[in-house]
Amino acid sequence: MQPIVILVALLAVAYLAVRAGTLALVRTGLSRESASFQAQSAFMGVGFTTSESEWSAIPCVGASCAC
Repeated sequence: MQPIVILVALLAVAYLAVRAGTLALVRTGLSRESASFQAQSAFMGVGFTTSESEWSAIPCVGASCAC
């Protein structure tokens, strides 16, 4: 019985962590879908990104820019 309780507790903590990350990213201006995807990717450590999250404050200048 104890392993089941521990598993449920770990899943609940993981869910809350991803949910908190999603809410934080939504507050920065990402869409809810992108924010959820980004939070899940960050939690799992897989590194998937969306083009919306890769926006750069530094504009590309010149022909050597890889934008």
